[in-house]
Amino acid sequence: MSEASQWNPSWGCEPARLHPEEANVFLCTSPAPSLTRGWAPEQVDTPGKKLLVGVAVTYLALVLLVPTLNVFVQAFAKGPGPFFGHLTDPDFLHAVRVFPSFGPKALSLALRIRAAEVAVAHLHQPQWKPW
Repeated sequence: MSEASQWNPSWGCEPARLHPEEANVFLCTSPAPSLTRGWAPEQVDTPGKKLLVGVAVTYLALVLLVPTLNVFVQAFAKGPGPFFGHLTDPDFLHAVRVFPSFGPKALSLALRIRAAEVAVAHLHQPQWKPW
């Protein structure tokens, strides 16, 4: 296939060859226009579309809402007293103290992984810029 048959100017990017053997590489400096301009939600006007939306909403209700409601029903099954009594449990208090330390650790790990990705990409493609 030729480059012209694979590249579309409406993508908002230019074809670029990072290596001669890489025929299908495009560098985009802006998001795809279809994601930022001229997009409108599709109308749900046919019975088939309405059925699909109904199935999707029903599925989400069964998978997300029913288990969530079940957790609250089970938690308050014996009334609010036992539920609030567990708030002073030593294991619960320890979990509350330890949990906030996971966020900074996860962010630190994610930033290190991203830095490694940028370094490896720059080693393989020196003209590539991460911004």
